[in-house]
Amino acid sequence: MPDTVPNTHDFAKQYDAIGWSLVAIPAGSKAPQTFSWQTNPTPSSFWASHPTHNIGLLHSKSNTVALDIDHMLNTRTIFEALNIDLDAILATAPRIVGRPERGKVLFTAPETFALSTRKISWPREDDPRLRDVVFELRAGSVQDVLPPSIHPDTGQPYTWAGVPFTEIGPIPPQLLTIWTEWDRFRPQMADLCPWKRAEEFKPPPKRRRVENRDSSVIEAYNAANPMGDVLTRVGYKRFGNRWLSPSSSSNIPGVVIFDDGRAYSHHASDPFDPAHAFDAFEVFCQYEHLGNVGGAVKAAAEALSMDSLPVGPSDEDRAMMRHGASVAATIMGRGKVFGPKTSAIPSHLLTIPGVLNDVATYSSKTSIKLQPQFDVQAALAFGSVIMGRRYITDSDNMSSLFFLNVAKTGTGKEQANKVVSRLLDHCDLDHLRGPAGYTSEGGVLSALKEAPCHIATIDEFGNYLAAAGSSGSVNMRQSISMMMEAFGRQTGTISNRGYSTAAMNDAQRKAIKIKISSPSMTVLGMTTPETFYDAIGSKDAASGLLNRFLIVESLTGYQKSRKPAMIDPPAKVIAWAKAMASPAAENILQDQGPEFPPEPVLIPFSATAYEMFSDYEDIIIGRMENEKSEIVNSMMNRSREIAMRLSLIVAGSLGDTEISTHAARWAIDYVDYYSQASINLLKNNMFEGDTDGLRKKVAASIIASGSAGLKMAELIKLVPRLGNLKKHERDGLLAMVMEDFPIEKLVVKPVGKGRPSIIHRMMMEGDEE
Repeated sequence: MPDTVPNTHDFAKQYDAIGWSLVAIPAGSKAPQTFSWQTNPTPSSFWASHPTHNIGLLHSKSNTVALDIDHMLNTRTIFEALNIDLDAILATAPRIVGRPERGKVLFTAPETFALSTRKISWPREDDPRLRDVVFELRAGSVQDVLPPSIHPDTGQPYTWAGVPFTEIGPIPPQLLTIWTEWDRFRPQMADLCPWKRAEEFKPPPKRRRVENRDSSVIEAYNAANPMGDVLTRVGYKRFGNRWLSPSSSSNIPGVVIFDDGRAYSHHASDPFDPAHAFDAFEVFCQYEHLGNVGGAVKAAAEALSMDSLPVGPSDEDRAMMRHGASVAATIMGRGKVFGPKTSAIPSHLLTIPGVLNDVATYSSKTSIKLQPQFDVQAALAFGSVIMGRRYITDSDNMSSLFFLNVAKTGTGKEQANKVVSRLLDHCDLDHLRGPAGYTSEGGVLSALKEAPCHIATIDEFGNYLAAAGSSGSVNMRQSISMMMEAFGRQTGTISNRGYSTAAMNDAQRKAIKIKISSPSMTVLGMTTPETFYDAIGSKDAASGLLNRFLIVESLTGYQKSRKPAMIDPPAKVIAWAKAMASPAAENILQDQGPEFPPEPVLIPFSATAYEMFSDYEDIIIGRMENEKSEIVNSMMNRSREIAMRLSLIVAGSLGDTEISTHAARWAIDYVDYYSQASINLLKNNMFEGDTDGLRKKVAASIIASGSAGLKMAELIKLVPRLGNLKKHERDGLLAMVMEDFPIEKLVVKPVGKGRPSIIHRMMMEGDEE
């Protein structure tokens, strides 16, 4: 037996230094014998006194996984069929070698998937009743023996190959796909065994429940379209008497055609029921109409001349329709936009009662691009942080609020951030300025520990949400969760998660404990519509994230820049901010620490104002019951609370010692107007995946075209992503649009010679039954 005693402890220390959790294994064995070794790793110091013990790597606590190759040649056969370069994997990852032509390749575990151990085995060539493992994907509470441990069978030490173990990297994407989609790939890998006995397949009959008319269309389509032609049209390739699916990653032809014209697919990636054979119409339906049977039947009927499309307006008529619509829009004042679009916004919501209106005015005077709505948001955000932690209503409301300004790039949404920062500087309240975002739960708590009352201004908030929503951003998601918790705990306490402190001393235990009493976090976010709506989904509304924000989207188009006024903030505003930011009992301008908030000043609701909020709650409940919409219910259930907080800020702006009906009315109107606007915007712009987003954009473009409608080329100019789809994909998407929106398809016949063309347009009155 080789003498590895002097090296074992050295190796254990190196493994421990890179964060690996180790397992002690008795000499001459590959299996741990310590009770609960899966949850209690062995410290590296163990091998100083037990140098003959083998070393195991505990994957679940080391953030590692392994590709365990038991048969190199058979593994290579499978990987070549799946288009995976095994040699590249072996050369670019650390590999444990215990026997020739075997080995364990190590990778870091992905944050986005909880992987478990998987294995593929083939029957023995000499005895099909027995099976041998080809390779194994190892993860979770399992261990693998590390060098320089001694292999119990060969008596030789395990060695390293490939790159150094300190350069361990992530799982190659192709291998990760197989791991996460194991149930789909396993049958294909099993079928790759060269000596596996072929099983005779007899497809069971499948009944199709369709209306008589649809049945006749399907039968006629199948009679007119041989299966081979249909498969070729959608991208299948013929190899002998089998066909290769266009979505196959194995490059093994897996589709067979039976004598009756039906076919069966062994490809796990194909969209067909693996328990049944399929006909030519099903191929047409799945590949050219995304599984939309109704749309496929209609298209098949058209192709077979069983139906004819209604005739639409001629090209000349469509040109006149567009010209008339343009003239009408100009006459009605909807032509070129020279200033902000604010005509539909209630005028009293573009001003704020009290001194905060001077902040909005100051923001407007010093802006390059006019954005009256954002001027109001900036003023309210300023009031929110100034009064944070220091004022409270008799209904336990404080002033912390989340604001979000949504507008196109270059239209002036950044002005709000500049104004708030400038005001805090002039008021000597720079300590109220927080970070430009949070990257983790600890980041939120650390910022609040440093400044228990602060405002965070987050530019490109849509990108921030997109990062938090990505599968690999656990820390970002936790930061969002902690922000939501801080929003609801203004009169309570938030703290960090619990961690094991068993190995810590008293000073370390104390250092990791963070507790914030009465946290006051104001958030002012800015984003473009594109990044915001692409980043969110219904889960964000349902989770309670979006309903914590006062979302204001400006429809102001691009404006010519104006010369801003170079003036200091109004002295009245500075005096008000300094007075409001001071605790009641002491003339100081800072908080009393994260665990010792100042005694807040009470500003109660008047009896009439409180009754107004009670009536508003009745209205909210009525809407939620009538709409029965997840978006409405999610976005409305915090409206009363936000309006009450906003009324506290307005009362402070007015200098009142009681929240009056004036302050309550303005706050309710502001919150209700923008919550209703947000709901409408989310309904139209919140997409569940790429297909849903494209579907809604296509529908919106067609509806906006009015009676003239759009040809495909015209539609692609308005929605360029549509041009990236294949024809059958576009047809399938438009079939979905026609089912979900009041949109029809018409044929435009040319005057004289030429080919007819198709337009899609919004259904005119009287078109629907």
